[in-house]
Amino acid sequence: SGANVAMISYYFGSKENLLVAIIERFSHAILSILKEAYEVDSDPHTRMKKILESYLNYSFDHPGPIMIAHRELGVNMRPALRSTIQNTHTQAREMVNDIIVDGQKAGIYRQIDVALLIQSIGSMVDSMVNELHHLKRNGFDLCGMNMLDIGDEKDRDKIKYFIIEMVERYLKN
Repeated sequence: SGANVAMISYYFGSKENLLVAIIERFSHAILSILKEAYEVDSDPHTRMKKILESYLNYSFDHPGPIMIAHRELGVNMRPALRSTIQNTHTQAREMVNDIIVDGQKAGIYRQIDVALLIQSIGSMVDSMVNELHHLKRNGFDLCGMNMLDIGDEKDRDKIKYFIIEMVERYLKN
């Protein structure tokens, strides 16, 4: 990109402020996308599918902020980042929780451990994004390893279908 430490310091004040700006931008973008899907005037099944598709598309198209967020949570050195990441996760989980509860009230979804399902979905997607992006970036032949490539549209569609189908089958009454 041609950026150097002096440029980063000039625009952001420090590398830490750059990371805060990246995470804040990511948080705003993902929450806007999820809120749009959440606010669709439709049944819980359609809303769940829409929010999952939105989350998956954004995650596949923007792996960088997800990897930064995971790294930062692991080192736990920047409280401002931790707070932003935590708030983003909380708001996203609340939207999914509300959709599931609405589905349960409507008799579409069965009674489940909602927190566990939400955590499982997020962990699975984040793990796929991190692992597949790291392997591809480091020159691994994903096809030769019999792994899907999140950069390939057919593989993305396969992953999206699998996750959405798995969640729907688990939730359905």
